[in-house]
Amino acid sequence: MYQKTTGIHEQKFYAEQAQPTPLYTAPRQWQGLTDEELDAMRQESGLHFVTLREFRIVAKAIEEKLKELNG
Repeated sequence: MYQKTTGIHEQKFYAEQAQPTPLYTAPRQWQGLTDEELDAMRQESGLHFVTLREFRIVAKAIEEKLKELNG
């Protein structure tokens, strides 16, 4: 079976292409959910038996944990 060999220039090109591209180039400020977004999420989730206040408490606790984990 015939196998094409690559030259030094082609090998360098492919090595450069294999480098991962960063998804974020600069740190971003934390963007929390608004009360309106939380209310919409509660309505869409079908958790009508949970009060909006209770839902917000849980959602804010989750946001705080995510902030902690993401630095």
